[in-house]
Amino acid sequence: MVELSYPGVYVVEVPPVARAITAASTSTAAFIGMAERGPINEAILVTSLTEFFDRFGGFTNKDLLGVKEYRDGEVYLPYAVWAFFQNGGSKCYIIRLAPGAQAAKVIVSKGGKPGAEKPTKGATPTAEATVTATEPPFGEAEGEFAGDGLFKVWANSQGVWGNGLELQVSKGSNQIIVKKDGQDVKEDTFRLDVTLHGAVVETFDGLSMRKDHQSFVKNNINDLSKYLRITMVADEGALPAPASYTLGGGSAPTDVTNKEVANQLTDGTSALDKVTDVSLIAAPGYVDETGEIANMGFRYVEGHRNQLGDAFFIADVPKKVSTRDSGLAFVKSLTPGVNGYGAVYFPWVKARDQIAKGTNPVILLPPSGFMAGLYARIDNTRGVWKSPAGTEASVAGVLGLATNLTDKDQGVINLAGLNAIRSFPGKGTLVWGARTPSPDIAWRYLSVRRMANFLKSSIYDGIQWAVFEPNDAPLWSALKMNIEGFMRDLFRQGAFEGATTDQAFFVKCDAETTTPTDQQKGIVNVLVGFAPLKPAEFIVIKLSQKVAQEK
Repeated sequence: MVELSYPGVYVVEVPPVARAITAASTSTAAFIGMAERGPINEAILVTSLTEFFDRFGGFTNKDLLGVKEYRDGEVYLPYAVWAFFQNGGSKCYIIRLAPGAQAAKVIVSKGGKPGAEKPTKGATPTAEATVTATEPPFGEAEGEFAGDGLFKVWANSQGVWGNGLELQVSKGSNQIIVKKDGQDVKEDTFRLDVTLHGAVVETFDGLSMRKDHQSFVKNNINDLSKYLRITMVADEGALPAPASYTLGGGSAPTDVTNKEVANQLTDGTSALDKVTDVSLIAAPGYVDETGEIANMGFRYVEGHRNQLGDAFFIADVPKKVSTRDSGLAFVKSLTPGVNGYGAVYFPWVKARDQIAKGTNPVILLPPSGFMAGLYARIDNTRGVWKSPAGTEASVAGVLGLATNLTDKDQGVINLAGLNAIRSFPGKGTLVWGARTPSPDIAWRYLSVRRMANFLKSSIYDGIQWAVFEPNDAPLWSALKMNIEGFMRDLFRQGAFEGATTDQAFFVKCDAETTTPTDQQKGIVNVLVGFAPLKPAEFIVIKLSQKVAQEK
């Protein structure tokens, strides 16, 4: 506050009444499925395909994962993430499913042989490690050994992938200074080389068994390693002897059932409950003929973020759905009333098989990963109000389609809200549908639903400042000004139908929307309406002949 002491003009800055509302992101996706490695049942953000491979491993299938029975044998999550980034996506969350999987481990010891945990009463130790010594006096040994264990090394996530990890313990290249009996004493360190399937992936040198030293092995490995984590077996003491250790005991997950997927699409059990910036959700390849996963996905996004309903579920048809009539039957089987919060795409697409060998191997993939990337691309170049379909909606990374639809075929499925992916000569593979399967005409077009989601999310985040402010006319006026400014900016970008702002939107917040009874309850009501843009699905050209008139 400026002190008024002399006659004159004083200039004082005051905070603005209206606060700018930031447009919410609409292009962050979340994918649910199996992967080679990585955290389980957690939503982990990745911003590139390289980062995904780094955290979750590469392309895989049930045989590489060690799963005995798994749907059709293909693991679609890595392909979906690849397709997402191929088609313009930039951020996505990964939820890895791996029910029943165990992490590989080994105990590093003073003597160069794997140690064993002390068995508890009634328990029998299980052989879980193989150790190969590198030089005399060590011989080859298998199993877990009791006695001089120092620390246990785990693969940092569950699965058989960890059985491919090997540790090479050797003498460190430097010494450290430690205190012993009040004296500075030089002490040796050790080195740990980590290999995965024979390739060195990490090296840690100058490690110590001293807890109070910056090179303490537990802190260094747990803070820096992408593959390992450590728990201590013994207190600080002698260094581990030079030896080679192979992690073992890592086990494969069981088949992922609808229950595991459903848990991630249910309030209270989903890892996405804690994530606020997801707007697109998919479970690539998990939608089956029952429609259970599609229906759960639609219901979950409708209530996402404390009933805000600001997310959108992208569903695939089941793999077995390969004809117009079977696609129509599937989309009609979905639960009415909740399916306005998502879209369904048909057919599956052909892409290069990244695992199979031979000449140009091809794999059939669910389209949801491709569609999520396409949504992100159109959102960023045109805006969420533009339908992700048409000649701009070319699908990258596609070699062909499982089913080639005709105009007549699409005419049947389009009216039911099943979106077609089609191949056009000279134009490539295009998305040629922009509907939700909702029977409610107000939410027929997915761009309308996503625009409403965008407005809800943006306004919700943008007016948090108003909570606990005095509930009276100045607050109502400020809220109205705040939201109108945001809507006006969108109008200038062409986000609404209408030639004027009055035709395009309205914002009402006053004594009519918030009654004295509302005030007593601490409630402020704001009404926001908008005129949504709808896609021009049917372009009708009327031609007539002009007959020459006789003079």
